[in-house]
Amino acid sequence: MQEPNISGLQELPAQDRVLRYLSYTILLNYTGDPVFSSNCTNRFLNFLNDIIHRDSWFFLANRIEQFIKDFENFGVEISYDF
Repeated sequence: MQEPNISGLQELPAQDRVLRYLSYTILLNYTGDPVFSSNCTNRFLNFLNDIIHRDSWFFLANRIEQFIKDFENFGVEISYDF
């Protein structure tokens, strides 16, 4: 697993670090782009938090693809509040 290039990562509590690594790894596996994955890890973590609390894991792949498409199409931070 590649280390995400996120400033202040080592200063975070262990649980927060694990969640950021998870977010980074999911994005990296789907895109293959370490720069995109590093740049979008925190934003994707917020998105992932909504999936965990509001949706089911069954829809995770579709939601990841939607996140990436929205980012590519609009290039801005998108709110996923439902």
